[in-house]
Amino acid sequence: MKIIEKYNDKLSGVYDQASKKDWKAPEEFLKIIKKHIIPKLAVLDLGVGTGQIIEPFVKKDCKVYGIDISAKMLEKVKRKYKNLNVTKLDLEKNWSRLNKHKFDIISAIGVLEFVSNLQRIVRKVRKILNPQGKFCFTIEEYIKSHKVQKFKVSEIGRTDQKGKIPFILQAKVYRYTQKEVMDILSSNRFSIISKKRFIAYHRKNSIPVSYLIFLTELRNEK
Repeated sequence: MKIIEKYNDKLSGVYDQASKKDWKAPEEFLKIIKKHIIPKLAVLDLGVGTGQIIEPFVKKDCKVYGIDISAKMLEKVKRKYKNLNVTKLDLEKNWSRLNKHKFDIISAIGVLEFVSNLQRIVRKVRKILNPQGKFCFTIEEYIKSHKVQKFKVSEIGRTDQKGKIPFILQAKVYRYTQKEVMDILSSNRFSIISKKRFIAYHRKNSIPVSYLIFLTELRNEK
């Protein structure tokens, strides 16, 4: 994921401004998770970026951890939240630095479309989530009839929004159907609390990009 790291390093300086109006995933996440935010939770945000979804947890005095592949993104979020615990980490590599922790809520918003094996990520999340802990995440949906999302795997081309987002090539996007995600969750002892399809943003030429958001809970061992 080296190309994603370089891309996000470049993106860090303009991300908040460029995504403020067009990127809907943080808004959908806060809607779905709001009633589950209580004080003192241990929270992990996978792909914390500039910290667009963590403010409600900080306000509730939760212990918030953020990981990201981009050091520059982490520098940016640390300027916003000085007490935030951050770690530079590639989700597709070793999670050993996280294995000593247990979390009540884990989020992954706008991240998992860039990892090649969703099953492996869900399995790793399960190991560091407390029983009855919540895992909330988005994925880019696979849709056979869609102009862009008809490919299970595709390379990103120029995905800028009015010239504000840097140019990127060769990074891959991985897409899943709703059933594929539900099967992966079930095999890892996750129950679905809520799910929703939404338009996350529009590509150039106003092509809508459809995401799925899932709020899940880890079942106790029988």
